[in-house]
Amino acid sequence: MWTNEGPNLYLTADRLTVVQEGDTRAAFLLVAHGAQLPLADAEQYGLTGEKAKTDPPPNKLKQEPPPNKSK
Repeated sequence: MWTNEGPNLYLTADRLTVVQEGDTRAAFLLVAHGAQLPLADAEQYGLTGEKAKTDPPPNKLKQEPPPNKSK
């Protein structure tokens, strides 16, 4: 089991990207602070390993927001 020692983590609507609590794309709670996930699920979403310890919550398909064309 993997324990979330950080903020609540959510999945986006497409269930492919992990985001932190407060992100406007958050749609489904993946794991609350202090809660556990099966290790296989944590690995699937990139929450384990050395990189996960140093980076903010991972985004498997991280995309930059589209440019603001109204400016």
